[in-house]
Amino acid sequence: MGKKEGEGEYNWSNGCKYVGNWFDNKINGKGIYYYNDGRIYEGEFVDNVKDGKGKMSWKDGRIYYGYFKNDKKNGIGMYIWSDKRVYVGFWKDNKQDGFGKYINPKENSIKYGYWENGKKKEWLNEDDLINNDNEYHESYENVNNFENEFKESNNL
Repeated sequence: MGKKEGEGEYNWSNGCKYVGNWFDNKINGKGIYYYNDGRIYEGEFVDNVKDGKGKMSWKDGRIYYGYFKNDKKNGIGMYIWSDKRVYVGFWKDNKQDGFGKYINPKENSIKYGYWENGKKKEWLNEDDLINNDNEYHESYENVNNFENEFKESNNL
């Protein structure tokens, strides 16, 4: 039996399935991975791991859209909980880390803050963030632009 190369589909005996690009017998490039617990990842892979831009969806309605590195959320991304709360911001090793925006529709609130290792460290004043001299100004613009990109690409 030869190596998996190019476009293809593979079904594992545990119920997982992959449809997409292969190179040198590994998942590489763009594809969709269906987990046996109902999760679906659609995006970029490098050597069998999520790496690049992608979207992970869970059966309960949670969604993560953003960047991955070595199979973990890394870089900028948006996480939507099943109750529609949203975090848009920076991630490191699957945890919120850096500047972010927290949206709570039930409370009709939008807050900006700084996270470290998955924990919010402080809330930041949005009026200060608009000021070009603020250390978080560039992150503020990047987060808002990323959120708009997600909304446009998903027709929201």
